[in-house]
This record gives sequence, C-alpha cells and structure tokens, in this order.
Amino acid sequence: MRSFPVRCLILCLALGMAAPAPAQQSEYAVKLAFLFNFGLFAKPTARSEAAGSTHYDICLYGENPFGPSLHRLEERSIDNRPIRVRQTVVVEELAGCAIAFFANAESPAARLAIASLEGRSTITVSQSDAFEGLGTIFNLVLVERKVAFEVNLKMARRNGIGISSSLLQLARAVL
Repeated sequence: MRSFPVRCLILCLALGMAAPAPAQQSEYAVKLAFLFNFGLFAKPTARSEAAGSTHYDICLYGENPFGPSLHRLEERSIDNRPIRVRQTVVVEELAGCAIAFFANAESPAARLAIASLEGRSTITVSQSDAFEGLGTIFNLVLVERKVAFEVNLKMARRNGIGISSSLLQLARAVL
C-alpha cells in the first residue's frame, strides 16, 4: 500500500497530466501544481541555504506567466515552512531560493542565472522545448495539450537534490 503523500502526488500529477491545457490560464494552473509538488518530492540531500530560512522561497526569474494565481501558493507550506513567492531579475536575489523557476530559460540572462545556481541545493525549473543543456533539474512541457515534465538527474545530483522515485516514475523523460 502506498503512503498517503505518494498517493496524493500521483493523483495531483495524474490529474495535471490528464487535463488538457487549452487555455493559458489552465496550463499555468497545472504548472503551479507541479512547482508545489516538486517542492514536496525533491529535497536537498544536505543542508542548504534555503533550509535555514523560516520560509520556503519559490522564486521566479524574469516574467511571471502565472499571473495573480501565483500567490495562491503562499496559502500553502512545504516542510512546515510557509511558502513565500519572490520575483526577480537580479541573479544575487536567487540565493536562498528553494525553487527557482525560469519562464524564459533560453535567454542569455536566464542562462547566467541558472549557471549561478549550479552546485547549490536549489530546485531549478524551466519551460522549454530545448531542455537538454539548459542546466535545470526539471522542465515543464506541453505534450498534446497536456502538461508534462522532464528530469535531468545529472543536474539534480550536481545540485545535491534527491528526487523521489515516485516522482521519477511520472516523468515524461529522465536524462
């Protein structure tokens, strides 16, 4: 019998992957659910900068494609810490983020920001058709109008992030 958190993950992600995302709003609602679940099922393997914070910081680098619904995450918590959402275009402000999301990960500025997080215990997430070589751990994609995700295990290991086997089983691709 699977544990309750694992069953919840499977249900949440299965619903997200099964739900068509024809409208931008519903696509990004599903992507928000993925961000939250990445925080639940991907963890630093050693003490990280973010672990010492009283908040669980989810940071957006660059634009906010989620709109006002992004702040609904602040009603939740991960690891008994309330989620705090931060948006920035300043690389140094990504320090201490538990999760960093890059809407336009292929831009030169985002590539520099992603590179600055290499080796830190930050869960990095992109949305790109060219995932390999970006340097993020997770990538959100649309496949036949459904949101799916890909995992770069090499980057996860390099950043000291352990990923639940239950989460890996749901990935579209594992590099």
